[in-house]
Amino acid sequence: MTTSEAANKLDLARQEAKEKENEHKRWMELRQLEINAEETAHKRAVEAETAREEAAHKRAVEAEEAVHKRAVEAETAREEAAHKRAREAQKHELAVMELKRQNPSAAGSMSRKIHKWERLCPQYDESSNTAEYFITFERLCTLCAIPEDQKMTTLIAKLTGRALDIFNKMPIDDASNYGKFKELVLKPTGLNSGVLRGDLE
Repeated sequence: MTTSEAANKLDLARQEAKEKENEHKRWMELRQLEINAEETAHKRAVEAETAREEAAHKRAVEAEEAVHKRAVEAETAREEAAHKRAREAQKHELAVMELKRQNPSAAGSMSRKIHKWERLCPQYDESSNTAEYFITFERLCTLCAIPEDQKMTTLIAKLTGRALDIFNKMPIDDASNYGKFKELVLKPTGLNSGVLRGDLE
């Protein structure tokens, strides 16, 4: 082999080595790009999962707070309603006491009539016929000469169940209104005072 051939062969070997080196370098660069892309994708996935967990936790906290708020509001409403009923009952009691103080003789006479009525009138039972109970009650009021404005005072002691709840929820200004009370009790049955008056006649 001549010197020239040897030199050419050496140059060719150097070129091949350089190409291999460049090819390896390109492969390393591509591999690095792939690694970077994988890391970026993983980071985004972690961030997305974290965001979902934080959003879910936030919704759970908000839902719990909403439930607690509604519970507090409901309890407050119940307490206010109970206080209101207590105030109305106290106001009604004071009004009755004042009426007795102003007219003690009438109160004593009415007390005797009510005592007689209480022996005759049965206890209200919401499982029985409500319309028939009102008819019986009004006949007894007529027999015992109990005036219209005293009917509720005499009836209260006989009330139970839904009828008593209706009375307790009535405004204090209507608490002595027998006609309005009867309409409220009879409303679910579809009957009214006019129908009962017709039965009495």
